[in-house]
Amino acid sequence: MAVLAHSLEEKGATAELERVRSKSLQAELARMKDSEKRLLLRAESGENALWGLKDFVRRISQRLLGKEAEVKAAMSRLAGLGNRVAFAAKRIDTIQGLLSQKIALVKLQQEENSRAAQSSKPNE
Repeated sequence: MAVLAHSLEEKGATAELERVRSKSLQAELARMKDSEKRLLLRAESGENALWGLKDFVRRISQRLLGKEAEVKAAMSRLAGLGNRVAFAAKRIDTIQGLLSQKIALVKLQQEENSRAAQSSKPNE
């Protein structure tokens, strides 16, 4: 009977050990579940932040593309205006040259007329 009692005590101790081990595993499982929840929340928060960042980058990219188109259009207009200014400057140079020649011719004619007038005065 002592053997039976000892065996019963041993089985009781083993059962107690299994209960303690089971509680320990349950506590560890609860900690793991809490940790999982926290990690899931952090992952969701990070994913939301990433989506927000993606949306921000998309909006900035669209704005930059719009500005790039505006700058290209302005540069094209500026190049056209530059060509027109260069053409006008050449025309102005040509006109100034023609006017200088005309002024020189007028001065020569005036000098000739004044010489002619002076040379006709002594004959009078």
